[in-house]
Amino acid sequence: MSSQFEKFFHNVSVVCPYGLPNLAVYRQARFGTLPDFIMEFFLDSGYRRNGDFLYNMACVDCHACVPIRLEANRVILNRNQRRVK
Repeated sequence: MSSQFEKFFHNVSVVCPYGLPNLAVYRQARFGTLPDFIMEFFLDSGYRRNGDFLYNMACVDCHACVPIRLEANRVILNRNQRRVK
């Protein structure tokens, strides 16, 4: 499925947001609303979402950043987190 969307993605190089001495390469695309099953596919494949942008890191010879997904209903908040919730 990702090959169907490949034409929408482009690389953007920036200073590494994790403070490493490399250029970070964001492989990103801007989408409007995507069907849930397509968004789920991308998120399960390691992509991240920020607003309308869907992206993953495509840095050459670096894999220091690892995307994670938390299941909100399984997170146990501590006292301080519950207070600001």
